[in-house]
Amino acid sequence: MIRPNSNGIDERLERYNKENGGYGIEALYGSPCRHHYWGDIVALYVNTGDSYSETLSYIVDNDEWIVGGCYADLVEKLPENTRTI
Repeated sequence: MIRPNSNGIDERLERYNKENGGYGIEALYGSPCRHHYWGDIVALYVNTGDSYSETLSYIVDNDEWIVGGCYADLVEKLPENTRTI
């Protein structure tokens, strides 16, 4: 069975974004395609407008949430070939 949804990940990020006055959900990309749903997305996070402000992040490869960390904490956990778009 193919599961074409994000299992609530998008909704959780959107809710956090809305409740905390974020600037939207952004993705970090790597290569090659890693996941049947996410493609080459390595992680998703709520843009707070400040790299060192607390945010909510999701690492696709590890199926891992980072709660309360900042963008810089997220980047440190990812492979060096990760890029933003």
